[in-house]
Amino acid sequence: EKLRDLKLLNQAGSGRLKSGLSVSGIAYGSFARRLLMPIIEQTLYLEEVTPTLWKAVALAESLVEPLKKAVEEQ
Repeated sequence: EKLRDLKLLNQAGSGRLKSGLSVSGIAYGSFARRLLMPIIEQTLYLEEVTPTLWKAVALAESLVEPLKKAVEEQ
């Protein structure tokens, strides 16, 4: 929702952004990594610490969900 409000996602069928700006995979990945690193650094094997793993999964889903919705709506 925030990305759409900021006009950082392509409008359905347009193929181009009016502002000339868009979400970049590299920048988005860097942002996600910065958010997830404190969780990941808590343990060597994240899958062995179930609550921490699910915290990371929930955070990752919150980052991806707006992009998935935008793609589905196109």
